[in-house]
Amino acid sequence: PESVLAHHGMNGYAVVPIEIGEERVGMLWFLAQETGRFPRETISLLISMANQLAMIIENLLYAQARLAAEADKRTFYKDA
Repeated sequence: PESVLAHHGMNGYAVVPIEIGEERVGMLWFLAQETGRFPRETISLLISMANQLAMIIENLLYAQARLAAEADKRTFYKDA
């Protein structure tokens, strides 16, 4: 990916996994025009953002499952 990023003026990047439990559900990519490493404080912030996104995704999946279960109940009682 370095050559593609450099072609677009990006010289640095960090990739942080988004994980729910042991399952990796995505990756968060951060690009930088500067060359070099991201500062430790920035990496901590990026990890915190990925963790917050994981919680949001987990909550959305839970809400989606509850809505689907409620819809199934309504269908069951409607057909009964």
